Amino acid sequence: MALRAVALSALLLLEARVNEADTVLDWNVVALKTTAAAPFNPPLESRNLAIVHAAMFDAVNSIVREFQPYAVQLGNSKAASPDAAAAAAAHFILVQLYPAQQAMLDAAYVVSLSGIHESSKTDGIAVGESVAAKILTMRNDDGASAAINAAYTPGSQPGNWIPAPPTFHSALDPGWGSVRPFLLREGSQFRPEPPPPLTSPQYTRDFIEIKEIGSATSSTRTKEETDLAHFWVSTAPQIWNPAARQVAMAKGLTISQNARLFALLNLAGADAFIASMRHSQATMLGEPSLCFRARARALPPESCRRMPSAT
Repeated sequence: MALRAVALSALLLLEARVNEADTVLDWNVVALKTTAAAPFNPPLESRNLAIVHAAMFDAVNSIVREFQPYAVQLGNSKAASPDAAAAAAAHFILVQLYPAQQAMLDAAYVVSLSGIHESSKTDGIAVGESVAAKILTMRNDDGASAAINAAYTPGSQPGNWIPAPPTFHSALDPGWGSVRPFLLREGSQFRPEPPPPLTSPQYTRDFIEIKEIGSATSSTRTKEETDLAHFWVSTAPQIWNPAARQVAMAKGLTISQNARLFALLNLAGADAFIASMRHSQATMLGEPSLCFRARARALPPESCRRMPSAT
């Protein structure tokens, strides 16, 4: 019964095979379900998906050689199966990053490799696992572990972030802005303007708008705005990747094109998290809910708190 359940899970995970999707799209589905089943951590999720898709792209590209590689270009691999290489790369990375889900990943891997000619499959697996190991080694010292466990002591000055009710969760990944980016030179390479002062007319205007629209009992929020809010409750990778899959399937992209598309999407998404967290650390962006509570108690605007990272 246990093996049957695992096999059924694998078939469900590869539901993207309908409409003859390729292995990159299949393992994008598997990867997203793997990260969704792990403890909630959007920055870490974005990093891990970037690693998976960078490995798949460089593995496929080592065989097809259609694009400039991201980081790894192996030697002569023309006899290898690109599908086997993509599956092997994704499986290798995901098992290393999410060992608790290995049974499910192994079952999905068996399904993914079925139907591929044995000789090209063996060569493809070798390419995929070799590339994946190199990519994973490159990211082992990127600072992610230190960022997650970084110490953060909430300040006591106006504008300092503090844990917010009702859960009072501590800051999530307070050092994430210092993680080494995938594409950017550093997290501060592109930094937006600082937020408006708490006492400025612009801040007051934005504060009133957010309070009116965001209230659970809002009389001004439209149904479309409510639907949009519910849509964005999910993490960014869980939103953008399915959208990209729809586009890829509609346009009939090749496995090489899909490998590049999803590598670019997830590498950029991971760097966006790093850059935004670096900016938050530098500017201490405002956290509206704490400001609402301060205003409700007739406290001055500067009593609002600000957050250094996602919570």
